[in-house]
Amino acid sequence: MTKGSKQELRVGFLFSLTGPTAIIETGQYEAAMIAVEEINRSPEWQSRQVLVPVVRDIASDPFQAARCAQELCEREEVLALVGCYTSACRKHVLPVLEAYDRLLLYPTLYEGLEMHSHVIYCGPTPNQQLRYFVPWMIQHFGKRIYVIGSEYIYPLETNRQFRMLARLYGGRIVKERYVPLGTTRFEEEMEEIARLRPDMIFSTLVGVSVPAFYEAYARRGFRPETIPICSPITSERENAAMSPGTAVGHYACHSYFQSVETDANRRFIRLFRQKRGEKLNVSAPMEYAYVAVHLLAEAVCRAECSDTDGLRRALQGLEWVAPEGLVRVDPYNYHLWCTPRIGRANAEGQFDIVWESRAPLRAEPLDAVVTYEDQIVRNWERFVLHKQPLNLLNKVLVDSWQRSRQAGVDPFLTHHPRTLSTEERELRADAWKMWLDHLEKQASPYVDLFPGAFLVVADQDRVLLSVYPESAVAELWTPGVVWTEEAIGTNAIDLALKNEALTVFRGPEHFCALLHRFCVVAVPVSKPLKGVIALVGIGNSVVEENVVKSFAAFVSNLEREIHAARRSLSNAPYGDRAVRKPQSERAVQPRAHGAQFTFHHLVGRSQALREVIEEAKHAARTEANILILGESGTGKELLAHAIHNGSLRRDGPFVAINCAAIPKNLIESELFGYVEGAFTGAKKGGKIGKFEAAHNGTLFLDEVGELPLEVQAALLRALQQKEIVRVGDHVPVHVNVRIIAATNRDLQTEIAYKGTFRADLYFRLNVFELRMPPLRERLEDIPDLVRFFLDELGEQYSIKKHVTPAALQKLMRYSWPGNIRELRNVIERAYHTHPGQEIDDITLPGETRVGLPAPSRSRTANRKLDLVEKETIYRTLMETEWNISYAAKILGISRTTLYRKIKLFHLTPNRERSP
Repeated sequence: MTKGSKQELRVGFLFSLTGPTAIIETGQYEAAMIAVEEINRSPEWQSRQVLVPVVRDIASDPFQAARCAQELCEREEVLALVGCYTSACRKHVLPVLEAYDRLLLYPTLYEGLEMHSHVIYCGPTPNQQLRYFVPWMIQHFGKRIYVIGSEYIYPLETNRQFRMLARLYGGRIVKERYVPLGTTRFEEEMEEIARLRPDMIFSTLVGVSVPAFYEAYARRGFRPETIPICSPITSERENAAMSPGTAVGHYACHSYFQSVETDANRRFIRLFRQKRGEKLNVSAPMEYAYVAVHLLAEAVCRAECSDTDGLRRALQGLEWVAPEGLVRVDPYNYHLWCTPRIGRANAEGQFDIVWESRAPLRAEPLDAVVTYEDQIVRNWERFVLHKQPLNLLNKVLVDSWQRSRQAGVDPFLTHHPRTLSTEERELRADAWKMWLDHLEKQASPYVDLFPGAFLVVADQDRVLLSVYPESAVAELWTPGVVWTEEAIGTNAIDLALKNEALTVFRGPEHFCALLHRFCVVAVPVSKPLKGVIALVGIGNSVVEENVVKSFAAFVSNLEREIHAARRSLSNAPYGDRAVRKPQSERAVQPRAHGAQFTFHHLVGRSQALREVIEEAKHAARTEANILILGESGTGKELLAHAIHNGSLRRDGPFVAINCAAIPKNLIESELFGYVEGAFTGAKKGGKIGKFEAAHNGTLFLDEVGELPLEVQAALLRALQQKEIVRVGDHVPVHVNVRIIAATNRDLQTEIAYKGTFRADLYFRLNVFELRMPPLRERLEDIPDLVRFFLDELGEQYSIKKHVTPAALQKLMRYSWPGNIRELRNVIERAYHTHPGQEIDDITLPGETRVGLPAPSRSRTANRKLDLVEKETIYRTLMETEWNISYAAKILGISRTTLYRKIKLFHLTPNRERSP
């Protein structure tokens, strides 16, 4: 399109001018419009072309962002898009970019871990912020850190990387807490901070939560001199939203501050203030938006054509002198090189720069921070090769390295220096015979936890007594070698005994290079003998937390079993001394304590089902919590029964509770029990809850996604502390319970976009994640399931029936939205409606007679019903001021259904009344 002799280039802008993040995005929008005006006034643009901004308010809503992006691409035919602030909005827009082949210039810092060919990332990644910010904070303020963030993708992922770096530099997280996006009340968090007294607070709060948190901090009487707030998000824009002086003394890390001394920045500030007023401050996200528009304009000038491929080629390697300094689009990962800076807030609402890097730093989006292992290798080289002191690493590790050096251990040993004779080793091993026999029988599942692993047993003198399997790395792990720190340097076996605690050593944490290819999980034992059992992995520098937990639980159970066997042997008459057959060798049968099914009851031969069963069997052998995902009717509860009966807890109780079937005001008392007089109607003497009923067994939480947030917090405490408090009581009760949870909801969506599920609870439950496939993904199992259901019915009614191949084919062509539950109902109905032994046709849902489809509504009738439903939902939402929970309750539907209807009908608070 042209205007006179000028070519109009339409650019879409997606910013939240309303909603929780509007406090930031309105500033980004203003900066972007200033860039558009500046570009259109430039000589090279005035004569040939003009940028035409087409703006949409996405209202901090990911679904709205996707709808607006589609409208801009389809109806407005924009050249490219600029905007989005939250990662949730960006991720919802990605499919639109792919479908319409458009570029998004994303003007925001984000969590990394993405590299999309349709996105130019104009804000820093965590490595450009945290790599220097974390050690600087710990060096200046201390190692005890309180972490708080908004509950969606960016804070969750950024804080994960922050935890890794903090650990590297000796930091310790005293508490990690997340709040829903838009939270403005922080009294509970302030009480927690007052109780914990951390050295600093690391905040990844976003939007209106930022000034609210800082205001609550100031009201509580905290001072930045004692507990400063450090944030990679807080900027001049948030400072301006606080009461005067509230932000003073706190710290932030960005590639841009208003106080940057460059000619380009002075020009940028002058332009902005001419447009918006002298007193307004400029923030980093605003500068990123300004830079994004200029980069797009530069690419248009450089490109030979204005299509997406041409723009992408023009942007690759493009350099521009931005207000923050020179920036460059990396030609390989589409991220900007930028200069990290640390600032301290002053009384004017700006930041005084206290540190900056000497040169721009490359973004590392897919490896946003240097790995822990890489840093350990670098420090090991400094310590061993260059004899340089170490001040920032974990003190336990540093002390052990120093002791190893003082003991004269050669870091480049080629063999173990101390090995006992075979006779002496066998003499020591005799005392461990029962241990070694049990290990040989029960170790296989744990050796399979990661490839190439093996088990070793050492006594209290660090003498290796046994290796299982015997063929494992014999030249290094031969029985009889001595694993003292003085002999072989820093190692997990020695430190596990020294500290009497589980110890995990990853490759380069060992002092001797000989051991750098091993990862060792060492668990100390003390009953009836003192020593260590260790799981050793080859070539595994990283071992997952669930592996550590499951192996520790295995050793703990083994210790209790052998201790009990020793006591029974010592107390039994001489002729009756016999060790009970280990649990792993006894036949597994369903118990009468609640778990009625085993893995044999999972009918089917499909690859999808077999994979789930194998994963479940592996998970069952551990003590870790399990989260089962899947649609309704797929058999999640049956799988939970099977896992319990395949676990070491099979002799304990199996207690199930459907979280969606209990009124919200009663769910807490059902889970944790109550004491007499706790509430009106409480039974005399009180009542134990499901947790206590499941002690030493398994608690199955079905529909866990329906738990209210306040109950989720109580459940998280119970899982973390392994104790509960009955309603109306204050005395904690210890419980030993393994949790299996199930839900048909997408919990990650609930966390990221709706704030209805706690991220910390999700990660606590989701040690093992199993997904039961819907029946439409395992149609080859239908014949087996049909036979199984007909056999059951035949036994019940003493009449055997079967289906014909034609009827079976009909079943396999149906999509089964109700899954196995629906199939069972269809088969049961067919069994009772066919008088003979052969079922030759089956009525599927939606059919009124055998073989005949149900009459469908006309399109006109469908449309009328849709319009009525749409208007009813919209009217209810407007009357409740878009309170989703309240509206869903009035309409008699779940919140999930209401969200789906809002998306289906494209409803927004600003929609005109005509449907």
